[in-house]
Amino acid sequence: MFFRKNQNATQQFKESLNNVMTDPEVASNEKLLNLFKNAAVKAEKNESVSSVASNLALQLQSNFGENELPKSVIDFQLTIQKYSAIGANGIIL
Repeated sequence: MFFRKNQNATQQFKESLNNVMTDPEVASNEKLLNLFKNAAVKAEKNESVSSVASNLALQLQSNFGENELPKSVIDFQLTIQKYSAIGANGIIL
């Protein structure tokens, strides 16, 4: 059961990444697009969703001000907070 939940979370995360990358505002910003592409590659390699989400959230906060990000990315940040809030034991904090 846990494995199936984990697979669903991973698939949802990948779909969310792809949706953000297709946003024209994201696609036109090379630095932003590269962050999302790197995260997508890591997700495709089956790296931990919480690790990929945490790293992406940190990169977005470090490299961009909130007023520099498109709305789709700001919405995505809210989505990835739930993935990055999963503790080492798999319990959502």
